[in-house]
Amino acid sequence: MTLLELVAVVTLMGVFAAVAASRSNGFFADVTVRTQAETVAGLLHAAKRRAILTGTDSGLRFVESGGRITAFVPVERSGPMLIDTDAPLPTPEGIEVTCAQSELLFDFEGMASTPGATIDFVGDARQWRIELTPATSRMRVAEVP
Repeated sequence: MTLLELVAVVTLMGVFAAVAASRSNGFFADVTVRTQAETVAGLLHAAKRRAILTGTDSGLRFVESGGRITAFVPVERSGPMLIDTDAPLPTPEGIEVTCAQSELLFDFEGMASTPGATIDFVGDARQWRIELTPATSRMRVAEVP
C-alpha cells in the first residue's frame, strides 16, 4: 500500500465515524425514553403486586414541578394518608412526562384507582405510553406513532 491509499482509507473511516456519531445521539435519547417508561411500568407492576399481597392500597405518586412530572414515588395508603415506601425515581433530563392524575393506586384486587389511566413519556424523536386497561388494570407499554 502506498501512503496515499492509507490516507484515503483513514479519511473515509473518519467520515463514516462522524456520520454514525451524529446519528447515534437521537438513538440514545430514544433508548432513554423507552427505558424510563419500562422502569415506571415495573414500579407500577410492583405496587400492584404489593397491593394484592398485603391488601393495602399501593401505587405511585407523581411529583410535579413547573407543570411537568419530575419524579415518581412508590407509596402505600395508611388511613387517609399516603406514605412513601421508597426513594423517588427522578425523571431524566430531556424527557417530558405527563399524566392526568397526581397518583395512581391499586387496591387489594389489583384494580387501578383510575381505570384507563395513561402516562406519556415524550423524548426528542419518540413517544412511549403506559396504558392501564379499564376492565382489568393490565399495563401495556407501547410506542406512540
